[in-house]
Amino acid sequence: MFSITEPDSLSWPVKVNVPTDDGEGGTEEAEFQMRFKYLPVPELNQVLSKLAVASDAATVKEYIIGWDGLADQDGKTLVFSPENLDRIMRISYMLVGINRSFIDCQMGRISKN
Repeated sequence: MFSITEPDSLSWPVKVNVPTDDGEGGTEEAEFQMRFKYLPVPELNQVLSKLAVASDAATVKEYIIGWDGLADQDGKTLVFSPENLDRIMRISYMLVGINRSFIDCQMGRISKN
């Protein structure tokens, strides 16, 4: 029997295409885990409507409650904090990957990227 659950939050993979400075327009795929609040349908519909208009950081940022597997440029673990969240949400390739994973998490699907 299938048991319905209504989680408060879920950890979900975030895949990002990191641009390489190789002169050829290449990217390298990187992945980490992010914990998102899980939204009821009415609230999710409002968020999806906002994302359809603009892919800004503020729309999804309030639903991010943690991460695992992120490091700074020196290889030190990047601890989840409001300041570090602002920092990563200013990076366009991070924003794209996070927004895609947020939607996939809410819909229960794995992105093929």
